[in-house]
Amino acid sequence: MANKINTDPTIVFVGQTPPPTTGQSVMIQVLLDGLKRRLHVEFVRMDFSASVQEMGTFSLRKVKTLVSLILQTRSLLRRYPDSVLYYPPASPSLVPLVRDIVFLLSVRSLAGAVVFHYHAYGMAGFLENRPLLLWLARKAYARADLAVVPTPSCAEEPRIFFPRRIEAVPYGRDLPGTTSQHKKRGGGTYRILFVGILTEGKGIFELVETVARLVALGMEVAVRCVGVWRSEKEKEEVVARVERCNLQQIIEFCGHLEGEDLWLEYLHADVLFFPTHYVYETQGMVVVEAMAFSLPVVSSDWRGPCDIVKDGETGILCRAGCIDDYVGALVKLCKDSRLRKAMGHAGYQHYQSCFTEGRYIGRWIDLIGELRITLENDRD
Repeated sequence: MANKINTDPTIVFVGQTPPPTTGQSVMIQVLLDGLKRRLHVEFVRMDFSASVQEMGTFSLRKVKTLVSLILQTRSLLRRYPDSVLYYPPASPSLVPLVRDIVFLLSVRSLAGAVVFHYHAYGMAGFLENRPLLLWLARKAYARADLAVVPTPSCAEEPRIFFPRRIEAVPYGRDLPGTTSQHKKRGGGTYRILFVGILTEGKGIFELVETVARLVALGMEVAVRCVGVWRSEKEKEEVVARVERCNLQQIIEFCGHLEGEDLWLEYLHADVLFFPTHYVYETQGMVVVEAMAFSLPVVSSDWRGPCDIVKDGETGILCRAGCIDDYVGALVKLCKDSRLRKAMGHAGYQHYQSCFTEGRYIGRWIDLIGELRITLENDRD
């Protein structure tokens, strides 16, 4: 009988934590902190990008960072030969993909087991007409012991790499929230909140068009957009549209906010508007944050939000890109404060049941335990 692996294996945890602050980096930090409280974790920070604008780009500094990452990870895997390697595969873009291929081909053979946590969607489509890259990617990503995605609608993403097991584990995070009762509104300005990277895929252009339609209907609205711009070009295009529609006094771009400043935005809003059609979308953590603050959600029925929002109960799902749907949903909630309150209450209950940090970390601990048993059985 072969020797069994350590009953409490080390996790060699490789990932990008803030900065930059994105949904992915925040949830990697939450997972890292949670696992550290329960398991022996050795952390290797990726540190490739200091800002959202740097993400996916090439630089010589990143090459040096990659070499350092490989050396650090190999050293830890040699020190803990039965360890589990945790790694988040890249978004479907050439530079991050090549980075992953080089890194994983340099370190995977030293790991006792490999877990891939897919925070971004779209790799299968990106590789579809790139046979050489597909061959190399399969060398790097193939046959992981466990592949984890945030929501069931993303479960097809890892299949092109033939993992032994695929599991959906929704993100969860402990937030200050409110009580389960949504705050009462006594009329006045209808306050719409958008939170996310300010980019075309997150629906920022649809937001401007939707708000223009609401104003044309005579609604008194105030819109606050929280997040950083993906590029200066998109910023210029969106600001120009806002000016053409004469919405400068209605739509406010607040920049990046976090902690108490961000929580106050949720507390002061009447509805979260999340018209995403982002190619990389996997869950949309902002939807979970809104529910924690008893805030009803109007979202696209895109991958991720369609798994989180209970349509007609915690919010309203609309056809992605359909301005008529967005306008209709926002008008409906504006006119019915009781419906807003009911959806906010249901959203808070849904958050408490499914999306707390304890449930998120607990599911990961269970999966690692199940993986450990599987590996022990394989070695018997």
